[in-house]
Amino acid sequence: MVKAKRGSIICTASVAGLRSGAGGITYSASKAGGHRDGADHRESLAGTGVRVNAICPGLIETGMTKPLFDARANAGANTKSAS
Repeated sequence: MVKAKRGSIICTASVAGLRSGAGGITYSASKAGGHRDGADHRESLAGTGVRVNAICPGLIETGMTKPLFDARANAGANTKSAS
C-alpha cells in the first residue's frame, strides 16, 4: 500500500476500549489495544497515502449478548410508572 501510495486499513475495536464501564476488563483492554495499534499505524503511515481508521461499534444484539438485552427489557417492564 505504501509503494502504491494508497490504501486503507480498518481496525475493528469497540466503545469498550474507549471508555470505562463499557465492557469487561479484559475485553476492554484488548479493544483499547486494538484502538491504540490503529492510532500508532495511522501516525507512522501519515503522508504515505495509506489511511488507517478504527470502527468502534457499541453493544450489538447477538446470540451471545441477547441475555443482556433481555435483562434490560425485563427491567423496564418491571418498573411501574406513576399515573
